[in-house]
Amino acid sequence: MGWLITQGQTKAELIEHLTEGDANLRTHRKCVRGNVLWTIQENLKYPGLGRFIVAYLMVHDPGYGWGYKPVEESMGPAELSCPASYLDEVPVPDSEFAAPWRERVRRRHADKQRLKRTVAAASVGDQVTLTEGCVPHTVTLTSKKPLIGRADDGSHWRIPRRCITSIEPAA
Repeated sequence: MGWLITQGQTKAELIEHLTEGDANLRTHRKCVRGNVLWTIQENLKYPGLGRFIVAYLMVHDPGYGWGYKPVEESMGPAELSCPASYLDEVPVPDSEFAAPWRERVRRRHADKQRLKRTVAAASVGDQVTLTEGCVPHTVTLTSKKPLIGRADDGSHWRIPRRCITSIEPAA
């Protein structure tokens, strides 16, 4: 399915339309993570279907407006920012894609929590290894708030948490 874009529509109007604009859908929960609107919805026209998770991928076409593409959990979305609590509230649909997608979402949440604990336990002077492709590849932690590291050439870099591979204690 393609993108549905409405001329002149704001992001807030789009979210309102997707969560309140259809009399046949009831939205039980919603949250926005970046340009993904996550919802738990229920089709009132077919009550036997129960609740389901939808990722509305939102896009802005400059000079035109905001649009979306709906991706149901049964389709196995590529996005993994779905709140973990949503997975506990909705039964797993009968789909070959849903269970593996849920596993990836739960793994992502566990990885984020592990990284949060690792950063919290880090000390100034520790060696931080960054993900492949980051230059520099390693820095020495010089500040925790904000997270800043010093490269071998003496330059200082803000460290996005998503780029951290590991943190080793100072020798």
